[in-house]
Amino acid sequence: MNRAFWQLGARLSAALFLSTSAALFFTPQESDWALPLAVLALGLGAAWLYLRDGPPSLPRSPGGDKAVGSA
Repeated sequence: MNRAFWQLGARLSAALFLSTSAALFFTPQESDWALPLAVLALGLGAAWLYLRDGPPSLPRSPGGDKAVGSA
């Protein structure tokens, strides 16, 4: 169950990161929303990077992180 919460958090932070990045792309630089959106996008991106692998205590699946094209 713990793994499910980590995966949910990772997926939610990834979706919010992508939506804030898209909103930031279409926000004019002179807008009052540019700085808060940038800070939010950076925070969500960092949360996504942290949550995507889960905590070190979660068991890892062997071979689940192989590089593309490796045997």
